[in-house]
Amino acid sequence: SGKFAPFGPVLIFVSAAIFSIITSLAYSFAIWFNPLIYLSICLPFLWGLAVTGLSSWSVKVGHVRSPILASFFGFLGSIIGYYLHWIIWIDMAINQSKTPLVIGSGKRAITFVPTHIEFQEILDMFGDFSGLVAFLTQVNIHGMWSLIGFEVHGLLYSGIWLGELLIFFITVALFFYRKAQRPYSEDSERFLDKIVLKTPLTVPEDLEVLLDKFHQGDYSYVLSAEPASSPQPQYLQNELYYLDGEDDAYLTVKLFESTGKKSTSTRKVLDKICIPRLQAEQLLKKLK
Repeated sequence: SGKFAPFGPVLIFVSAAIFSIITSLAYSFAIWFNPLIYLSICLPFLWGLAVTGLSSWSVKVGHVRSPILASFFGFLGSIIGYYLHWIIWIDMAINQSKTPLVIGSGKRAITFVPTHIEFQEILDMFGDFSGLVAFLTQVNIHGMWSLIGFEVHGLLYSGIWLGELLIFFITVALFFYRKAQRPYSEDSERFLDKIVLKTPLTVPEDLEVLLDKFHQGDYSYVLSAEPASSPQPQYLQNELYYLDGEDDAYLTVKLFESTGKKSTSTRKVLDKICIPRLQAEQLLKKLK
């Protein structure tokens, strides 16, 4: 609906900031001690999931029904945690041991560099943005680790940092967006249940005409169409957002198309259109 309570965006910002700050310590240690470069790609994504998972309740409590607003303020709040992560990482680099810890031998040997953090140093650096940039510039120039025998620095290091940043912030923004997009009942203060209607339906000859009928409130095709026989190169599948006692439900229709032996493309031909409860109950009875 795009509606939101006056305190809603602020609540999203504060919750995203708090939980990104709390989880930044765990993420910084995970990045530092992670021996697998492939896992490093997953870690910022997992961190983003943790932040949104812990703070997405603010979308519900703040009554924010604007996906763009929820996404934007979630992104703004998480910037604080991301900034703190870099401060923690720099402090770990400053206090790292000069004696690496090697586990295993030969090609399977894994090298760890022990380190620790000093909370007073972290507090001192929090307000020293220019000092943080200067330190990261030196790290970028000289590098701190190698990849397949090559010293990582310069543009390659910048690319890795940029990739980490994008993965984290896109994850946060996307999941806040999807949370605010989900249909919500203001009366019962609950999100509507998402129900996948697993029975596939055949695709009509003129799909655009069918979609126009949907928008006009004519759902007779979905209620009367025969289930698609298997296998089918094309079929429709429905998702229903429904809650007992609510006057309205929301219908999403997806078109599945076979693009090869084992691959299928999916696109939404209708996304969360409002339908009366009576029609929703008929769909549940027919297709669930």
